Amino acid sequence: MSSVSTKSELIASACSRTAHALDWGAESIVAFGAGSIVALYDPTDPQGLGIHTTLQGHTKRVNCVRFVRSISGTATDTIVSASADCTARVWQRISQDWECKAVLSGHRNSVISTASVELEDGLIIVATSSTDGTLRVFEISGDDSVCVQTIDVGSRNAIDLAMAVLPGCGAVVLATGNTDNCVHLYTRTQAAGEKFSKTLKLAGHEDWVTAVTFLRYTDSDAGRGNSTIAHWQAGDMILASASEDKYVRLWRISQETVSQTVDASQNSDKLAAQALLDAFATTGDASAAAAAQLSTKAHAMVVPTHSGEKSYAVSLDSVLIGHDGWVHSAAWTHLDGLPSLISASADSSVIVWAPDADAGVWSS
Repeated sequence: MSSVSTKSELIASACSRTAHALDWGAESIVAFGAGSIVALYDPTDPQGLGIHTTLQGHTKRVNCVRFVRSISGTATDTIVSASADCTARVWQRISQDWECKAVLSGHRNSVISTASVELEDGLIIVATSSTDGTLRVFEISGDDSVCVQTIDVGSRNAIDLAMAVLPGCGAVVLATGNTDNCVHLYTRTQAAGEKFSKTLKLAGHEDWVTAVTFLRYTDSDAGRGNSTIAHWQAGDMILASASEDKYVRLWRISQETVSQTVDASQNSDKLAAQALLDAFATTGDASAAAAAQLSTKAHAMVVPTHSGEKSYAVSLDSVLIGHDGWVHSAAWTHLDGLPSLISASADSSVIVWAPDADAGVWSS
């Protein structure tokens, strides 16, 4: 009898049909929800064998998967997954193995989004949002995890979360995209046990805000030579918010005072309004008449620090128009040394946006 040999050619699974079920981390690792598991694979693997690791523990669909980011925004070896089983799990790579370090419980309904940041002392702050109308904030230190805060948002559910550390003061900022068509900002210090306080509400979207993501801008020669972002400065935080109103808005969080940003805001008003009017002329979309209501007035955001309080200016920087359907996800990347944004929509398209030096606006 002749012998038979077999080898694995491909291990694959469908991704959960939720907007934030996949994230790309360090070393080309992609993590995504596949039913009740978290699947890991390396798309750069020359053998193309597909999924190489599965993280099992959830009992219902995984809705959101996010790598924990460091203060600089780079992905760490820790993953947070949120599930319809009312929990989130923290997975950490130790050598080549992944272990569940913590189960974050307390929500009464499905957990739909999560955001996190690892501080320089190793403390990990994790925020989770649920359809039960609450946000929960956890702190992970070693093998210990504790819920330090519950924020009640009521019927204005937070569909997506983003978290970052503000340069210049070290405060942690949490952004939420809610069903009240607004972006909400919360801030706290890095000290263990501190609580987030509501700092600012950004209005302008005309439908649910479905995705929020931060970019920590570092000054570069390419940026200084680009008229679209020449006014950005090292240390600025750029928040992108995507909505079911088909638009993506870019908000600039600057260490400037509000008075310093007045002139820039007026110029940005004109550019953004013209972009909306151009879109109306091209598409005939009556919603573009929102140009008359467009405002980039700078808002003052006062955040807590260890030595007192520090003020930041928050203003609308750009409105990105191009999708024909609900925009459900957005992510920052870099192309040719310039910050670029990728957005995905229910119109079955993905758009890569980049600052156009010649036109002075963001183009697809």
